[in-house]
Amino acid sequence: MRTLLLALLIFLSFYAMGQTMTYAVIDMHLHVYSEDGRWNAHIPNPRTGQAMIADNPQKHYDATMVEMKKWNYKKAVISGDDTAAEFLWKNKNPDLFITGLAFRANNLPDTNWLRSAFERGKIKVLGEIYVQLDGVAPDSSILEPYYSLAERYDVPVAIHIGPGPQGAPYRGTPNYRMKLSNALELEDRCIGKTSQNAHLRNACRLAIS
Repeated sequence: MRTLLLALLIFLSFYAMGQTMTYAVIDMHLHVYSEDGRWNAHIPNPRTGQAMIADNPQKHYDATMVEMKKWNYKKAVISGDDTAAEFLWKNKNPDLFITGLAFRANNLPDTNWLRSAFERGKIKVLGEIYVQLDGVAPDSSILEPYYSLAERYDVPVAIHIGPGPQGAPYRGTPNYRMKLSNALELEDRCIGKTSQNAHLRNACRLAIS
């Protein structure tokens, strides 16, 4: 019986890979780029081995839109270190994309600019924050100004949780430590907070559960 069930699951998995989805998809984590070193290197698809064809901003957008249509995407949070690409995507398809702001410890955004972006609705999500690549924990004091702004304007915060890229400390981010991607690192900040930001409260519940 177990063998039959496993065979059925495998069949359904391969069957689904070739189908167009009928249910709606909301993607909370989609990266966009103005440039990327992988484009020049034509890094192949890790699952299929297919050579990269989306090797510039326009091709990246076009290829992504094909996949989003195939899988019936209805909403997607996009973020990148450079807002030029995501604002371009947003202008092309304003109803589909929600703009975020990704940053590391080595490119912290200007708080005055961020405040203005929140007020004007240009940035709807603070993140993805992935300061762990620089050896910084998500509860670090350097992030406090950004958390405070997010609370003030009721903006969701997206933080990288879980393992990073394979071999990250040996591939350009020597200070990365996986332990810094633990949600419990937010526990001290969450306990005792009286903020009305529902997003932060939910994050706190997840962190201390």
